Amino acid sequence: MENQLQMLKLWELSRSGDQARITQLRPGRRQLTPDQLFLREELHHEFLDGVLDATTSDSFAQQFKALFSQKKARDASGVVYIWTTVRPIPRLSGRSPILYIGKTNTSLFRRHAQYANKEATNSNWHRYEHIIREYGPITVLYSQCSNPAACERSFLNEYFSVHLELPPLNSVYR
Repeated sequence: MENQLQMLKLWELSRSGDQARITQLRPGRRQLTPDQLFLREELHHEFLDGVLDATTSDSFAQQFKALFSQKKARDASGVVYIWTTVRPIPRLSGRSPILYIGKTNTSLFRRHAQYANKEATNSNWHRYEHIIREYGPITVLYSQCSNPAACERSFLNEYFSVHLELPPLNSVYR
């Protein structure tokens, strides 16, 4: 009954536009960070060297290929990884800088470098252009783990439980 009353208050506040009061009444965490996910799984994470902060599709393709062609990306296999922005992105519930959660049993290079030109075309580029302009450069964090699929699933489950949806660039929930 108390939960129903709280939901009713939230609904009434949402109609009034009182965002500060809505935030106070909502239970739980509202912003999930990559550090929280890696810590929860007791994983030490690293960053790929460099960022995606291009202002043209051609420079984006070059940066994307360079980011995923570096030695760290070639050596990082059996990993779970997160693409993140500088500023958090509004979600259905809360905000998060997490753009994408993925895994690979091969290397980050083999998983992503081949898609540099595809990611820099038409609607893909416009999506990245908007993300970079509104939320800042994109960085990639990664960690080796014994079961990348299980780590990815755990990260996605946690993200979904906090934000009630998948990260913006994820499209499949397993």
